[in-house]
Amino acid sequence: MKNEMKNQMNTMQLNKIAAVLLLAAPGCVLAESSVVVYGRIHAGFDRIETSSSATAPNGESVSRVSDNSSKIGFRGREDLGNGNTAFFQIEGNAKLDDGTGAINSKDTFVGLENPAYGRIALGRFATPIRQINGYTNRFVGEGIQDDANISQLGGEGFNRRSSNAVSYRTPVLQGFSATIYRASENEASNGDRIYSGIVQYANGPVKGAVGYEKHKDLRPGFSEKMFRAVGNYNFGGGDVGVAWNRMVYDVAGGDLQRDYFTITGAYKAGGGSFIGRFGVAGDVSGSAPNGSSVTVKATTLVRGDDSGAKQATLGYEYYLSKRSTVYAYYTQTNNDKNANYTFGGNAFAATKKGAKLSGVMLGVIHLF
Repeated sequence: MKNEMKNQMNTMQLNKIAAVLLLAAPGCVLAESSVVVYGRIHAGFDRIETSSSATAPNGESVSRVSDNSSKIGFRGREDLGNGNTAFFQIEGNAKLDDGTGAINSKDTFVGLENPAYGRIALGRFATPIRQINGYTNRFVGEGIQDDANISQLGGEGFNRRSSNAVSYRTPVLQGFSATIYRASENEASNGDRIYSGIVQYANGPVKGAVGYEKHKDLRPGFSEKMFRAVGNYNFGGGDVGVAWNRMVYDVAGGDLQRDYFTITGAYKAGGGSFIGRFGVAGDVSGSAPNGSSVTVKATTLVRGDDSGAKQATLGYEYYLSKRSTVYAYYTQTNNDKNANYTFGGNAFAATKKGAKLSGVMLGVIHLF
């Protein structure tokens, strides 16, 4: 009996000694991991009107409940030691209005990073050009308040999240960093290719970025590209941002070019913030003959005069807590006679050229 007790004590002591030696061994690190469940629940009641649409040439109006890019995700990190970290994210839609959605339909990826060497990610996620939207898009979600259509022709244009993507982000040096990105919606050897890259700078209240993106054979036999520059200044009680982009679409006989400029601002007041944005899409020009066009989803760019548009959005957000917000937004889009831009999200199926659109939305956002 005494021998058994003695053997057990010796075994316990050896285990303690082994644990101490393991922890003390040079370069030995016990990996630590964490997984976080997060999300955004965002819904609003909309009243939208248009002076003309594909289904109602004399105009129509709709009142409805709309989901505004609600999402749920799982995010994890593991400390691998020596500054190395493995990470992953699985993120999907959580649509409140009709119950549809997919668990991995949004930014979903896995990768490795080290502060000294940078960050690499693989999966399906937003292009760098889309990632810098936040510099000037203070409105949360992708509803009628979003300018993704008039600014970038939406998710089928340059506000896209692409499949089969790989990206590399450099370490931050004196406030500067760069990201390069490659993706393909069709992995065949002769399939499409998407290339995107940005250079960013952030220092205290000032941040900015310039970027370039090219699509090859998303429209078989043609390409398109975007140049973009954005900046933002935070003055404590709010912020102001500006952005410019130029889209260039190859078409038969030349190319189509169109510029967009926007200014945004936010000002804290009364337990919330006033938010505003004004954007101008210029006329479509380029080397292609007058009347040349390209259609992206339901929006058509036509070369010639009176092919631009203006969009303004005003709103007030009241913060019930750090996680819950209520708001009221008003958006108006005025198309020139040869343009048919629409809302950035939850839009009419199609808008006639020259149409005027307006909408009011009252909504709730909860973060977790």
